[in-house]
Amino acid sequence: MLSMLETAVSTCTPCDDSRLAHLSARSRHMLVRTLLFLGAVGLERTWDLRTYTGDALGVLTDRPRAYGYFHTERFLSQVAQADGAETFTDGLAQWTARLWKLSVASTQEVEPPYYIDGQTPPRLR
Repeated sequence: MLSMLETAVSTCTPCDDSRLAHLSARSRHMLVRTLLFLGAVGLERTWDLRTYTGDALGVLTDRPRAYGYFHTERFLSQVAQADGAETFTDGLAQWTARLWKLSVASTQEVEPPYYIDGQTPPRLR
């Protein structure tokens, strides 16, 4: 999934004056990992980075310290402006399709459809 997300970011078409257009592959890699691993350190959204003081996200993203809220939000904003949402969605669908690929019986001509939500279920209280 990580490589799919990195590919999606690199195929976005940002404006020439966007910082996204000038990010190195390593910086894109670390920012994508930041977004991917937010949940692994107990954060639910980038807003939670404002008060995050742990070291785990930095370790998971191969940085001495995790990116902060402002930097991560700016990255997301520029990806969105470069039509990255659709690219991410397509990439996630392709990755999920490979992950859950069912073997098609020889009598079927097409694979059976399946639904990808991408949402987390509500918490029980």
